[in-house]
Amino acid sequence: MENNYLYGIIAVLVVMTAGLGWALWSLNQPPEFVEEPFVTIEEKIVEDEAVDGNEIDEQTIGAVINVHIEPTSNQRDTLDHWQTVQSIVELSDEYEMKLSLHFSPSVAEFVTSNAEALELVRDWEESGHEIAAHHHDPSHAEWDGYTNDASLIGTRGYEGTVDELMEIVTAITADGEILVGSGTKDAEEWPEGVIYGSAGGSPPSYEDLVGPPFQETMGETEVTFLTKAPFGVGMISASRNATYEHIAEALEDMRDDEYLGLTLTDKTFNEETLADLEQVYQLFVVEGIQTQTIENLLAP
Repeated sequence: MENNYLYGIIAVLVVMTAGLGWALWSLNQPPEFVEEPFVTIEEKIVEDEAVDGNEIDEQTIGAVINVHIEPTSNQRDTLDHWQTVQSIVELSDEYEMKLSLHFSPSVAEFVTSNAEALELVRDWEESGHEIAAHHHDPSHAEWDGYTNDASLIGTRGYEGTVDELMEIVTAITADGEILVGSGTKDAEEWPEGVIYGSAGGSPPSYEDLVGPPFQETMGETEVTFLTKAPFGVGMISASRNATYEHIAEALEDMRDDEYLGLTLTDKTFNEETLADLEQVYQLFVVEGIQTQTIENLLAP
């Protein structure tokens, strides 16, 4: 009987020792790593749109970011502009935002003469960015050299007609067609066949950040415009530029028939503006907004 009692004590000690050993072993093990599934920005947008268990089928806010690729006067200037445009597109691709890229003829000529640049523009177009035409008529401080005013033929800086401008810019597109334009407000200088555009007030202001589409007759073309406000545009007063705060406030008050439009310019775009733009993109992701092209928003 004494032996049975002794055996029982030994058995209990063995079990306790084994349990203590297992516990100590567990404490020394690294925490189990559970791999979280990768979530794309589009999936993040869908998650953020789920409110009280009800998903919104599609975003209800239309937003456009225009990039004015301004006229250049020499090769170095053109290359500087080109580097800036690439940085804007790279950031936009990171956040899956689509751009409306408004090319002036001088930069479009650079693109067509450079196989690598042309391939890049075609890639941008294929990925969903929009190629548009940007025209500075003779009334602009930086005339691009193209005009329908026959009295300026042969004058200093004259390059050709607006039709010739369009031949240059459409050459960088895959299908040779451009339906979106910007720059000139002169009806006689508007490119024929360009039926969509972006236009803000004069002088440009953050007050033009949001608004419904509007139509104007430009020459013989009925054009539908979306509003736009400057963002990080150094040629105008900083107080007239739209800010993150303006954009956040506008998103809260937008009506169903309104669109939000921003315009950047490669001429004064810098690292600070790039950081500000990234903040806006982060806001858009949280709000479930993916910027779109003008044609995609306005085409029937």
